[in-house]
Amino acid sequence: MSFPSTQDMHLIGVLFVTSLVLHGCSFGTSQDRADCDGGACDCKNNYYGMEAGMYIGGVPIEHASLRLTIPRVEPDTVNSTGCCSALYDLYPVREEGVNVPGAASKQQFCNTCAKAPNTELADAAKSCPPSLASFRSAPRASAQLAGSDEGMNGADAYSDCGIDFDDQTIPLINGKSVTGVKTSFNIKWTDLKNSSSKPCCTALWPLIRSLYLSAGETTPTDRHHFCNACKTAYNPGVGLTAFRFCASASSEHGESEPTMRVSPIVQQPSVVA
Repeated sequence: MSFPSTQDMHLIGVLFVTSLVLHGCSFGTSQDRADCDGGACDCKNNYYGMEAGMYIGGVPIEHASLRLTIPRVEPDTVNSTGCCSALYDLYPVREEGVNVPGAASKQQFCNTCAKAPNTELADAAKSCPPSLASFRSAPRASAQLAGSDEGMNGADAYSDCGIDFDDQTIPLINGKSVTGVKTSFNIKWTDLKNSSSKPCCTALWPLIRSLYLSAGETTPTDRHHFCNACKTAYNPGVGLTAFRFCASASSEHGESEPTMRVSPIVQQPSVVA
């Protein structure tokens, strides 16, 4: 029977320590722990496809994603507290009535975020009423983009539309909110790659602002611009919405145009070409 050499034992020790460190590196769905400062780490959660809850004019936009970055959620330690994961299930950036979190998700947020380094998060978690029940989040599989890019002939000729909103204030629970949040939206296949002006992407951002970040409805002007700019989008949801807006605008029967009620968040975005 042979025993491991000194070099083998050293390698085993390194691998063991590495596995312990990596065990705590997954904060949210992005598995990104690069943004840690002052003893706290940001939370980055990615929502793909219908998990992003994106609808325009009642049409689901399946080929889209949302990245949500909330500052100073986790302490800079090896193991996660679970607060970032609880924030994922809370869906803090969403259209009204879409992906509404249940009581278990809210209680999990309260259970795990009361000691978050971010004092606004901790304050929101402590605002929950006492509960005798202790909820645990169900295991969640890795999110995948709804629909496969494979077999989408012609998609490679189109560019995606990236829209970033920085320094947001977003609602949590019980009237509490958190500041300094960044949202990054990506909507696939909106404009031809050889288009320098990206008209569909430009027309999309005021609708996204209304959908997620304002307290009103989309304006007729915004819908008209979207109608003209996005009818040729390769993204099925975007193209269908554009045609619906065009048909509604030209209706001879005076049909009401689709509207979108939204959750109140404020800030001005920057559009990423």
